Amino acid sequence: MKKKSNIIFLNGPSSAGKSTLARQIQSSMPQPFYYMAIDQYQLGVMPQKEQFFEIDLHEISMEMFYDAVKAHIDKGYDLILDDVIDSDAYDQYVKEALKEATVFWIRLECSLPILIQRELLRLDRKIDVENVTKQFHNLRPLKNYDLIIDSEHCDAVTNSAIVRKEFYHEAF
Repeated sequence: MKKKSNIIFLNGPSSAGKSTLARQIQSSMPQPFYYMAIDQYQLGVMPQKEQFFEIDLHEISMEMFYDAVKAHIDKGYDLILDDVIDSDAYDQYVKEALKEATVFWIRLECSLPILIQRELLRLDRKIDVENVTKQFHNLRPLKNYDLIIDSEHCDAVTNSAIVRKEFYHEAF
């Protein structure tokens, strides 16, 4: 019988610190957790040429990402997922994709001025303050999380320790 996958799902707007926290969690866990981020598909896999911009690359990258996630779940791998759930439809899509796994839902909280400040300092992708603002206002409702993390006032090391403690308390 295959092992059921455990997923630590980090949801928060762009520049909230999901990737930094994910890497810190990954390095602190006693068993392997594989890190997957939607940005890996949107920035690393999808075409970046302007002639393709009329194609809904977001939809395609989302499908590719969750197909890959489901393949990892089928193998019983534990995952840390980094994504932005900012609509009810996307929330339902993600829940359906993850239905065969045990999911520990985490929301990263950070004030909008700090998110914008962090966004303006990014060097790894195109700066998009409008998108950060939209994500901030449309993030999945607060009531549906196992843990809410303050990424504005606590660093990734502190937050990783909190996640690890709460994850093992909740999951086992």
